[in-house]
Amino acid sequence: MKAIVYTQYGPPEMLRLAAIPKPTPRDHELLVKVYATTVTIGDTIMRSLNLPIHGWQKFMGRLILGWHKPR
Repeated sequence: MKAIVYTQYGPPEMLRLAAIPKPTPRDHELLVKVYATTVTIGDTIMRSLNLPIHGWQKFMGRLILGWHKPR
């Protein structure tokens, strides 16, 4: 399966096309084929790690999204 992935924070040049294993659904799950999707401002903010928050909320955001590189 082909997917766009990023392994470090930064500009769109950090995105790359990669072949990843096709997920296998477990019991009571479905595998849905996506033909098209959108990129929103939220995706851009998370990829650049330019969070519009301050203080402890920014610290929590880094813990959730990944400290040095994306999870």
